[in-house]
Amino acid sequence: MDLLMESQTSREIRMIAEIEKIWILYDQDNSGYLEIEEVKEYMSQVAKSHMKISDQELTAIFKAIDINGNNMISRDEMMDFMRQVMKEEIEYIRKSRRESERNLQGLRKK
Repeated sequence: MDLLMESQTSREIRMIAEIEKIWILYDQDNSGYLEIEEVKEYMSQVAKSHMKISDQELTAIFKAIDINGNNMISRDEMMDFMRQVMKEEIEYIRKSRRESERNLQGLRKK
């Protein structure tokens, strides 16, 4: 789905659903939080195989998401992180499209 065409509400609903899925599958101790080992399990099963993230990089990502530094990620911390990633992704897409349009216009003028 094109992120620029999707409404903010739709993106929020998708993010909430994804977070709930992660918690159901990977919050193994049912604490309501994800600890580093649970995040490693998630990444090894879902993302690490095609993203090639080292343990050091994973720890850095974990610490970036764990805003309060309690060595656990809450759903709110995850939502804040995902919103920021989504915002950056949308801005990147917009910037890329603007660049492509400028390049295309330059080619048309030649």
